Amino acid sequence: MRFEQQAFARKKVKPETLEAFGFQKREDGWVYSEIFLGGEFRADVQVLPDGQVRGRVWDLAADEEYLPVHVQTRYGPFVGAVREEYGEILQRIGEACFEQEAFLYPQTNRLAEQIRRIYGEDFDHPFEKSPDSAVFRYPPNRKWYGLVMAVPKSALTGEKTEGEEAPGEILNVKVRPEKLEPLLALPGIYPSYHMKHTSWVSVMLDGTVPDEQVMALIDESRAFAMSAGKKARPTGPVSWIVPANPRYYDVEAAFRDSREIIWKQGRGIAVGDTVYLYVAAPVSAVRYRCRVTETGIPFSFQDKNVSMTQVMRILLQRTYPPESFPLEKLKNCGVKTVRGPIWAPEAFTEQVRQYEADCPQSQEQ
Repeated sequence: MRFEQQAFARKKVKPETLEAFGFQKREDGWVYSEIFLGGEFRADVQVLPDGQVRGRVWDLAADEEYLPVHVQTRYGPFVGAVREEYGEILQRIGEACFEQEAFLYPQTNRLAEQIRRIYGEDFDHPFEKSPDSAVFRYPPNRKWYGLVMAVPKSALTGEKTEGEEAPGEILNVKVRPEKLEPLLALPGIYPSYHMKHTSWVSVMLDGTVPDEQVMALIDESRAFAMSAGKKARPTGPVSWIVPANPRYYDVEAAFRDSREIIWKQGRGIAVGDTVYLYVAAPVSAVRYRCRVTETGIPFSFQDKNVSMTQVMRILLQRTYPPESFPLEKLKNCGVKTVRGPIWAPEAFTEQVRQYEADCPQSQEQ
């Protein structure tokens, strides 16, 4: 790995800070030069438009590039002094013009942000001997649905490489057995590294596999984690609490236009089930009771907030005032948060039945 790669690993450039530091804007990015080591050497550092950093060191007396600074097998007091001062220049640039990121690859950081935005879930680092490895879990049962690891690509392909190989970043996700073979035929997807080859795959996060395709795999893997340890679905209709985020979709306006709307398909939800829509902050309350009238409708939608491959139809049956079933009441029924479809606890549905029996039917749709 080159000196600059090491210095700027897990760092993201802040372009607005470069010119203030002394970089000059050019067509191919930004360039900064500094004389060091008593005027004997010059460092030329280039930040490319995609944020990558390149650097060259020039021996001014010889009027040529000083290559030993980038040759790891070259040692000695003099080359060590050049490396040390050049490293200090890179460190100052990193502190002033870059911000720390969690992962090596831009795609990994983008996906982590999407998971955080869509599900409200963050990663953790459970391995003392591998502190850079990160795990995504389904919070209620702590089951994994994604494992990020830094490994050389040759560890996945089995192909040997000459010299030192920079680490790649992979994501292990669980898949359905019938999808395993078709997925492994795609570029960037390999038999899982350090996981069961019959149910997990490793996705190289270098951009070979598009973000939306990786997110679809994450959604499915997360669904496996959600169902782990759950009781079998009971016979007959089931009641669900399903989140609705007003920042992404105005459900109130949708119901003003039509009593029946489409909604992202929740895993396990069937026709005839009851869906209680929990509207997130600033409302933070269950606002609507709906009946599922159709499921399994193919649908393709992807933006920075949500990804949908199929939807269901829900028919509005009743609207509740925000003060009727706020989050605090849900917590008293055992619901700590609503980040995805969950079975409605009996304590909650009993409160709803009591409320509807006691209150006038003016809210009935």
